[in-house]
Amino acid sequence: MLFMLTISNGKGMVNYHRRRPRTTATLAKATHAVFGDHIVIILPIPDFINLYNYYINGVNKADQL
Repeated sequence: MLFMLTISNGKGMVNYHRRRPRTTATLAKATHAVFGDHIVIILPIPDFINLYNYYINGVNKADQL
């Protein structure tokens, strides 16, 4: 929560390319409704989630040091 409040206002969205999971994946049935017959689609995700995913590796390295 602190990350979201300091970096982002939580209102922005980022378009993200996502591949359809394999049919043997745990949530394959749930994602089939979103993907349909498409293999790759563009999904909007909140910008703070995108920032978190992008910078988490640096945070982990800082914690290790």
